[in-house]
Amino acid sequence: MSCQSSQIKIMQGVLKAHKLFGKGPTQTATIPEIRDWLPEIARTDLDRALRELNREGVLFLGKAVDLAVLSARDRAACLRNSEGTLLLYVSAGQAHGRSVASRGGGAEGRWLEGFERRQLKVPGH
Repeated sequence: MSCQSSQIKIMQGVLKAHKLFGKGPTQTATIPEIRDWLPEIARTDLDRALRELNREGVLFLGKAVDLAVLSARDRAACLRNSEGTLLLYVSAGQAHGRSVASRGGGAEGRWLEGFERRQLKVPGH
């Protein structure tokens, strides 16, 4: 399996986990929930997928608000942004389409298809 193909599969897994665990109007899940659901994916690969989905606007990574209530396990599962802030929450981003996602639409599938096409483009063609 190519590196790009495995990255797409990991992103699909992240989006599926987000859909399963997301609650409320912004479909908020936690990174520990996603990690627990995808134990076979290496932390670095999962982190890369979460950051890419955030960068593309498909998912939004939100900071942990009250660090005092975080268990050591959840704290360890969090991502850190470039300022060192713990990121705990994963919510539907603008490209994911909160209203589309809440209706069960295929916004994430369309985004993944576009992402894959962009990754497979050969320079100069």
